[in-house]
Amino acid sequence: MDREILQQYQQQGPDIVDIVHPADGFQVLEKEITKAAENHYDAIITADSVPELADKLKIPVEKLQQTLTEYNQMCAHGKDTLFYKSAKFLHPLTGKGGFLVGKYYQGAYGTVGGVRINSNCEVLNDQQQPIVGLYSAGTDANTIYADSYNFTLPGNSMGFAINSGRIAGSEIARKLKN
Repeated sequence: MDREILQQYQQQGPDIVDIVHPADGFQVLEKEITKAAENHYDAIITADSVPELADKLKIPVEKLQQTLTEYNQMCAHGKDTLFYKSAKFLHPLTGKGGFLVGKYYQGAYGTVGGVRINSNCEVLNDQQQPIVGLYSAGTDANTIYADSYNFTLPGNSMGFAINSGRIAGSEIARKLKN
């Protein structure tokens, strides 16, 4: 984003507000950016110009400018023809006040849907038969969520993680004892 978009979010609120994207987060962003710079945290990048940003991102300035131009044209037309982003989320990047970039790092809470298990937390094969000696618990076996995780209830997978771990451990102990 650029500081013009940040200012818009600070004054009018962000496009999306939920537990993951709280509106007040944008009010403290400048302080967090300063703190990140002081701590040499490289995942937040600021730049006053396209050439400076390209240099910091280690990408060719021509490519960055081409990308910005293409994106801004889509904003002007109200239609994202590359990623089909909703028009209400299209904000031109003018660089007014400088650019703000957050590097994206992959991360996960665990798999969504997870591997299929039975009531003993044994992993099932394609024929829905237990794979001998293979168990799964927690979010990697969390079939209770199907294809999405409910962020409005943070931590709600913990009960399943604890209990499925207990079940798997008990089942393993029972089989080892036998």
